[in-house]
Amino acid sequence: MDSEELRGLIARKEDAKLDFKIESKVINGIKDDKEWDEFLKDIISIANGNIGTATETGYLIIGAGDKLKLDGTRDLKDVGVVTIQEKQILDKLKSACEPRLPEIKCDVVSLDGKRLFIISIPPTPYLYTLTKYLQTPKKGYSPNTVLIRRKDGEEIYEADDHEKDILRKEKKNITSLNSIISIDCLVEEVRNKCCDKIQHLYSKIKLLNLQSIDVDQLYVDVYLLKKISSETLATIDGLVKNSNLQDDFDRFGLGQRRGRIDGFEVAKKRSKLMILGKPGSGKTTFLRHLAVACCQGEFKSENIPVFIELRSITNASHFNLFDEIHKEFDLTNQEQTKQILKQGKVLIFLDGLDEVSTESRRDVQKQIDEFSRNSLYYKNHLIITCRTQTTEYTLQNFDYVEVADFHPAQVEKFSRNWFTTLANTHQEGEEITAKFLEKLRLPENKQIAELAVTPILLSLTCWIFGESKDLPPKRSQLYQRGINLLLKEWDKKRDIQRDLGSERYRNLSLGDKQKLLSYIAYLKFNQEQYALFKESEIQKYISEYLKDISNNDIQSVVKTIEAQHGLLIQRAQDIDSEGIYSFSHLTFQEYFTAKYIVENNQIEQLVKEHLTDTRWREVFLLTAELMGDNAGNFLSLMQAESQKYINTPKLQNLLHWADEITSGTAGNIKPVGKRAIAIAIAVAIGYAEANIIAHAANAIGIANAIGITNIPIYAYTNAIGIAYYSPNVNTINKDIETMYEIEKLKIFNNEEFTKLAVNLEKLKSEIPNDEKQQEKFNKFAEELPTTLLNAFNLPREMIYSFMAELETLNHKYLYVNKLIIDCKRAAIDEASPPWWQEIEERMLKPTL
Repeated sequence: MDSEELRGLIARKEDAKLDFKIESKVINGIKDDKEWDEFLKDIISIANGNIGTATETGYLIIGAGDKLKLDGTRDLKDVGVVTIQEKQILDKLKSACEPRLPEIKCDVVSLDGKRLFIISIPPTPYLYTLTKYLQTPKKGYSPNTVLIRRKDGEEIYEADDHEKDILRKEKKNITSLNSIISIDCLVEEVRNKCCDKIQHLYSKIKLLNLQSIDVDQLYVDVYLLKKISSETLATIDGLVKNSNLQDDFDRFGLGQRRGRIDGFEVAKKRSKLMILGKPGSGKTTFLRHLAVACCQGEFKSENIPVFIELRSITNASHFNLFDEIHKEFDLTNQEQTKQILKQGKVLIFLDGLDEVSTESRRDVQKQIDEFSRNSLYYKNHLIITCRTQTTEYTLQNFDYVEVADFHPAQVEKFSRNWFTTLANTHQEGEEITAKFLEKLRLPENKQIAELAVTPILLSLTCWIFGESKDLPPKRSQLYQRGINLLLKEWDKKRDIQRDLGSERYRNLSLGDKQKLLSYIAYLKFNQEQYALFKESEIQKYISEYLKDISNNDIQSVVKTIEAQHGLLIQRAQDIDSEGIYSFSHLTFQEYFTAKYIVENNQIEQLVKEHLTDTRWREVFLLTAELMGDNAGNFLSLMQAESQKYINTPKLQNLLHWADEITSGTAGNIKPVGKRAIAIAIAVAIGYAEANIIAHAANAIGIANAIGITNIPIYAYTNAIGIAYYSPNVNTINKDIETMYEIEKLKIFNNEEFTKLAVNLEKLKSEIPNDEKQQEKFNKFAEELPTTLLNAFNLPREMIYSFMAELETLNHKYLYVNKLIIDCKRAAIDEASPPWWQEIEERMLKPTL
């Protein structure tokens, strides 16, 4: 047993097959009959197991306390020098029970600097009965007793006849299972079947221009960004002072980025991995690459790879992860699947957690979480992908990593692979690559260069450049030109047979084809399950849009869009052999949805129905970008709608305070930015006052507020909150530095604020040197929060008041205001026309 496996056991609750003891004199050679009887009793009860658990290996772990803490740890105690041996224990057991226990395994494993002693008791088909009286420190047990443990592991008791009968039947499963098939042979058989399927389905990827290549031919190593836990004060205090939260808003809550790590290496070392990334960042390609590498013996070659596309889930009540795995194994006996899973031999890839419908998502997430912590299955490897913006998916025992944008060398490698793969000669590909990179690096193409750092956008950019030798400046223009290529130019240049598809569709103009796809995308994106269509659903939308089209032609249109353009692709077939489709990339569906909204004047409906739904964030940004200089009314509607989230006295008081304490100040920051900083500080103090300072590190409200102002003061808000929560010399020193920095911004008009740094210096001098002077220290600890509150003219009552509505403030009001800022930048970049100045003036101001 290694330390990682031991840590997994430590995090489990005690049960019928798992017991913890902080110490045992027996293992150190102490001769004490009662201690020995206690020791034997624990092993025998684990060997018997409880009803329904008799096929699982049991463990007695010495050196770990029996109380499981909230953070999944236990008190640990070094067991010292272990003198006991397996044979000695087995001999003692032989005299204490019958039949004879055939084997146990003993290990000494180090964990967090402490040595623990682990006894592993393999499952057997026998029920063990005491053959002698066991006298333990707490209780005596008579001969002929069958000892079993309660399922929660808290009590050992004597089984009655009914329980013994049930347990004997359960234990027979071990004998019957052994006769089914050798586990090693079974694993090899199933691995071959699963690998055949994965190689067939996922070994090639289709480029946007519909060329198919091997999954690793265009694959550039994906680098992952490590997520730091933000659960402790230490990590809050260590935040980088000049972090640019504005640039990193779409990944806020994932922790500070700490260097690039090769994704392949991370996947090798972590058994539970959540891979986050922006739309089109290469999450699915990376997952497929790992699955194929497993089949080719390059990655976890001893495991069985199982690839499940979560977007295919239409009803969570019918989804069961075990059943999905069993289906992939293609075995008739579920016991075989259970045995493979118990061995920890399965590498499970779950693609697209964010693409599961909102209605089903929590149930699916709960199943994944329970499966990963199941006492029988926790040894298996799980790798999941999810969009970056979807930060609410927090799974225990998973490492969270983020797909990095391509750095310049990777952009060069990817584009060289693209052009040399598609060119007539290698030399021609090299020449086109050089021209492309030269064009991409020009100052006027800076915006598109900043966008072309993910596989999908870089693919589009390469393709468009290959066709036109030019680059569009904006993302929406990139999509537009790419889609034009898919719908028109691709057909023309490759002499696609025009007899494919209905005459009705062939006669549609390029604009009408885009409108049809926009109609389909918009109707589907408005549904809970927005990713997958049945073929009949697409046909219904086509019929509604084209109206005068026959049923035969409708079927042909679907096939035409799939075969000629690749914008809709068939993912699977249902039990009725009906095709199940989706857009080839969710990004395209979002673009078409935004296009429909703009062209059909659905702006008001978009704002009223989806303003705070984070799933629609990309649609809002694309809508604003498509509207450009005409986005004023759109942003005004968003700003007006946001006001309903603050229509309470509690939040109005907060906005009044932020407005009053920052008005008329000389700082070179826009008034809305000053108000945003004030609100961020108030929220940080609110977390401290509520004794939940650890939550502040991932407080989306603080992120939204700071993102509005574009001033990197995140470390300042945390320094204030930490000093408020935990006053001492170090936190006050940090606070003093912070106050001098904030004072330079000149955003607060309260006279007490200008004295704050001096007052803090005075308070620091009064900190008692002797921590035993508890009364004096308590007085000091009370004075610091009061000093901070006075400096910001922030009444405690107001803090308690707005903290009661923190959910609305964070996830609705501040989220929407940050979205307005982002939409403005998407529409008109840094320009500031009069209509924008009017909107900005109203932001974060009270309305009552």
